[in-house]
Amino acid sequence: MNFNDLPAMGASHGYLVVLALLGLSALVTGGLLYRRGWFE
Repeated sequence: MNFNDLPAMGASHGYLVVLALLGLSALVTGGLLYRRGWFE
């Protein structure tokens, strides 16, 4: 298979960065919804 031709395969910490951004966006969104009273 052509795994060498995939664009993101050269990034050493690419998947950790994506997971961190995903978690951060979930926390920010959850925090905003909590502050606006969506969880009451």
